[in-house]
Amino acid sequence: MFSKYAAPVAALVASVAAASSCTFDATTITNGADATAIAGCTAIKGNVVFATGAANPTLSLDQVETVDGDLTYAKDDTLSAFSAPKLTQITGALKFDTLKSLSSIDMSALQKSGDVTITSCANLQTVTTGTQYQEAGKVSISNTVLNTLGGFGNLSKIMALDVSGNTLLADISMNINSVGSILIGSNEEANQGLTVTFDNLTQANSISVNNATKVSFKKLHTASGNLNFYYNKFEEFSLPNLTSAGGLAINSNDKLTNLTLPELMSINGSSSGGAFSVSNNTMLKSLGGFDGLSSVNGSVIFAGVFENITSLDNFKMVTGTFRVSSTADIGDSICPKIKNLKSSQVVRGAWSCTGQSKSAASGAGGSATGEGSSSSSSAAAGSLAIPALPTLGAGFGAFLLQFLLSF
Repeated sequence: MFSKYAAPVAALVASVAAASSCTFDATTITNGADATAIAGCTAIKGNVVFATGAANPTLSLDQVETVDGDLTYAKDDTLSAFSAPKLTQITGALKFDTLKSLSSIDMSALQKSGDVTITSCANLQTVTTGTQYQEAGKVSISNTVLNTLGGFGNLSKIMALDVSGNTLLADISMNINSVGSILIGSNEEANQGLTVTFDNLTQANSISVNNATKVSFKKLHTASGNLNFYYNKFEEFSLPNLTSAGGLAINSNDKLTNLTLPELMSINGSSSGGAFSVSNNTMLKSLGGFDGLSSVNGSVIFAGVFENITSLDNFKMVTGTFRVSSTADIGDSICPKIKNLKSSQVVRGAWSCTGQSKSAASGAGGSATGEGSSSSSSAAAGSLAIPALPTLGAGFGAFLLQFLLSF
């Protein structure tokens, strides 16, 4: 039966027969009769919630073309398939939550929606939409067995994207050109790896990508917030058109050998916080690729196994600290250059440079830690001493990095 906030089922059936338009404040669908009645509505005005056992094992909203409100199906072990073949628009939120048997979602006529949340659908393998589906609110996909996000690939305008915990996901490709935030976390197809492609994206607030084998942001020009790339498996990393960002962290990518940021000119963090970090990339022997970077509002942290840094000459201003630590012997090569940046007042905060550091590449998140010998070590006047720390777990290491960057 419908909830106390909705019209009785008999009245709803009568309205369907008369006008194919169903209007209510909110309704809960609890059984097959209710589901059959709502499926006959062409236009729904009001929020619809499908309760446990409302449809077994499939639900097809055959006649529904528009929903002016939310559409939610949650906490059901029996629903295996959902379809709405004529649905073109949902003004509110679309939510599928904790549907353990759901394997497919078909909304092939959908053009526009509000927020989309698909979570804890452990058997979900396909989401089908048409090429005309181009606009949505916040899109969150987590804990499914989707192999691709093909059902969302044609979206060009969304507010935010969160894709996490989908362990069979091999491909994330979307056409969006602007977005508030992107979070790609803990998705990794064990055999194929994960490819992340946003080649039409030109601007974003923040982006965080973890556990990817390949990433591509060919047109990304500006990011007002932070760009974070942690624990990825790519060998090469490039942001070929990025000119400015609020912060940039490229940390703990253990196969990275080449970094390319050819157009990057400024990083606009805060003077008290971190801004630019390239740390704990244990195959990156030469650090460079950002020859045009001249201004960093915030701190710079370079830590790892690199033997040289090729992109220091154009620095004109670093408002925070500048910390360099490497397992290689950089005391006579890199450290004098860092000291010169401080003495020439390019670096406004404290500085440190440590070579032959035993732990420069061991702390997760790449904090510039460790002791070693160098001609311009952290014992130099005006420098910042960073004591040696033991090897840290991944979670605490990431926390430590954020803690260090807060000074």
